[in-house]
Amino acid sequence: MDDLKNWRDRPSKDAQYRWIEQALTASKARQQATVVIALRAPYVLSRFAGLADAALASYDYSAYDPIDAVTGTNIHSPSVAAAVAGLLGAPTPGVLPVTVFPAETEQPQ
Repeated sequence: MDDLKNWRDRPSKDAQYRWIEQALTASKARQQATVVIALRAPYVLSRFAGLADAALASYDYSAYDPIDAVTGTNIHSPSVAAAVAGLLGAPTPGVLPVTVFPAETEQPQ
């Protein structure tokens, strides 16, 4: 959920993926459950298939709304709210319209 100015200064995708892989590996070493959420395109999920216990694709990360009177923020995202609801146990129905995991790869649930 970056603006263009911040996007230019952030680390490369490879660096970001290494951090995610390190975090997932550390969590697995502690026998903690791991979840990867793809916020735009689901294809990134395949990169973490061997490390994640669960995967969720939301296809969107947009944030919009006028300033919220209670929180003082303008961040509102139905797709992120739905992802959080799924993590908390709400049903996450749906079938990916694309192939993300090769047939021989063990897929997260």
